Amino acid sequence: MASRTITLSIDAAPEVAFAFLEDFSHAEDWDPGVASSQRLDEGPITVGSRFGLDLLVAGRTQRWTYVVERHDAPTHVTFATRTSRATGVDAVQVAARPGGGSEVTWSAAFTFAGLLGKAIDPLFAPVFHRIVGKAVGGLEAALRAL
Repeated sequence: MASRTITLSIDAAPEVAFAFLEDFSHAEDWDPGVASSQRLDEGPITVGSRFGLDLLVAGRTQRWTYVVERHDAPTHVTFATRTSRATGVDAVQVAARPGGGSEVTWSAAFTFAGLLGKAIDPLFAPVFHRIVGKAVGGLEAALRAL
């Protein structure tokens, strides 16, 4: 399994940061690996809400559906995509920063399925770290603009 956790300290209030982060349709605004993203259902975001992300993978666009698996507003949200080929989980935690603002912790993990996955996962980890690194730069800029 490839994984990475980052923590960002921003000036936005926790409620503002969480409102932006719980809506995964914003991913195309900050993640260069996302060609497009949209909400696939309506109503308040909660457990079971779905988002479609068109990810740029090896020069091709692939549609991945992410489902909210945990939603404890305004502090935690977890998105997961689970297919027969792979599982990706993004967990976000937002906490009030002493003196104002927020501390945002984003944990991302990705693992390939099956026996082939066990062979690919270690080779994919450095690639995953680069992908997440690019996304972090965009995420930080988007959060600072809130």
